[in-house]
Amino acid sequence: MEYLQVWDLLDGVILQQGVPDQFRWKLNQLGSYSSKIAYDACFVGSIRFPPWRRIWKSWAPLHCKFFLWLAIKQRIWTAGRLAKRGLPHQAACPLCDQEQETTQHLLLTCVFTRQC
Repeated sequence: MEYLQVWDLLDGVILQQGVPDQFRWKLNQLGSYSSKIAYDACFVGSIRFPPWRRIWKSWAPLHCKFFLWLAIKQRIWTAGRLAKRGLPHQAACPLCDQEQETTQHLLLTCVFTRQC
């Protein structure tokens, strides 16, 4: 099956004697390879977080910027994240004792944090 697909692709190709072969990188208009273009190609179609400059270029202390970055990336060590890894954790949010502690709950929906 694949053999026939390759055959169809190469059917119209005419090789010329005396013309040296060339390596062309299809992801660059010039046809030359660069590691930056290869790296960018790994992220084609991925969702980017455009306001990252607002976090890292702000005047906030570094530990605040780092915490905000972790919160946006869902990397804060909450009980929900600990549970996914089978690590010991509390059954409910230690502040409100109503729901499981997740990043969203801790920062947005917890009754206690909303009052603060």
